[in-house]
Formats: sequence, C-alpha cells, structure tokens
Amino acid sequence: MGSLVFVKEDGMDDHNEALSADALRLLEEQLGRMRGMLYNYYDQFYRFLHISIVVLIVLIVVALAGVERAILLGPFYVVYVGFHSSYLFSYVILARTYATAIERRLNRHIGSDLLIAHELEAAYIFPFSRRRFVAFSPVNRGSFLSAETVQFTAGGALLFAVLSVWSIRIAWDISALWGLVYLAGLLLWGAGNLGYLMWYYFVSDYERRPRAILEACYGISFTGDDGAPF
Repeated sequence: MGSLVFVKEDGMDDHNEALSADALRLLEEQLGRMRGMLYNYYDQFYRFLHISIVVLIVLIVVALAGVERAILLGPFYVVYVGFHSSYLFSYVILARTYATAIERRLNRHIGSDLLIAHELEAAYIFPFSRRRFVAFSPVNRGSFLSAETVQFTAGGALLFAVLSVWSIRIAWDISALWGLVYLAGLLLWGAGNLGYLMWYYFVSDYERRPRAILEACYGISFTGDDGAPF
C-alpha cells in the first residue's frame, strides 16, 4: 500500500483527523498482519479437521482389528474435534473484525471506498456481526461455508451417535457400573461442550466486545451505507 495523503479540514473530530505517516504505516502493517492471521487460522482450521479425520479412521480400524476398547475414546474425541474447530474459527472472526475496522478507517482517510475486501467477505462468506452458529449464517445459508458447516455438524452428530452406541455397549460388557459411569461421563461431556457453544454464539457478547472497542477507537461502524452489517 502506497503513501496515503489526506488534508485535515476545519471542524473535523478526532476520529476524522488526518492520519500521520506513522499512523498510516502502523495501520498498513496491522492490516497485513490481520490478513495473515486470517489465512493462518483458516489453514489451522482445515488442517486440524483433516488430521482429526485421519485419527478417527485409525481409531476405528484399531478397534475393528481387535483392540475394541480403543473406541471408548471415539465419542469424546468427536466432541473435542467440533469444539476445537469452533475455537480455531473464532480467531478467523477476530481477524476479519480487525481487518474490517482498519479498511474502513483507511477508506475514510482516503475519502473513497478503495479497500473492499471486508465487503466482499460479508457478501460471499457471511456478515460476521450478525448472529450465527460457527460458520453457518442464516443470512448466507446458501453459501458453501454454511453448507459445509451443516454437513460437518450433521456428519459429526451421526458419527457421535454411532460411536456412542458402540462404546456404551463395550463399557456395559465390562460391568453395569462401568457402563453407567461411561454413559454419565459421555452425557456430561457432550452436553457441556454443546451448551457452551450455544451460549457463546446465541447469548454471549464475546464477539461484540472487539467491535465495540474498534468502533470507539476508530470511529467506524460495522454496517454499510445501506445499513446492512458486515
């Protein structure tokens, strides 16, 4: 990004004041850093999923090959994969949030909407400032990322159910007590993880907090001229 020049006019507030050369450099560096972070966590997200699928296949093969009790770890691991994937994706949202704020601040400095990556992401992927479940957005429910989230969630739920039935039977064969303990642990693990994700995405304000900080510091909003949120 080249040097951006802006002449301060009388009556401008602090948020609209001209950015110094140092301020521009810092914002440009931070924008590059956030775009790098966005790629990095997308990469980590999909890399983790691919590795986890391989681990699950190996676990099932080992159980089918004779070490059947190995599958006792299966349902717990499936839940962990879903939860940790959501954790990694939360950093994708943080990077998009910060990058959006920087691009909008720079656009105001330039006096033109030249930086539009955040608008393309909102239109093509989903607007992150609206409620959603991980990467499924009711606004962009037809997008590939929303469809993939449904596919991943449905497939994970089905795999969890199959492995749970298999595992509970094995635990019950050891003894009724072990079967009850295993079942209770599995229910607590599954309900606890799912409950947290539902709370995080539909109740908590954790994703709103960075937006509030950026709105206050940069004097920007996370809505377009038409009032639609990014």
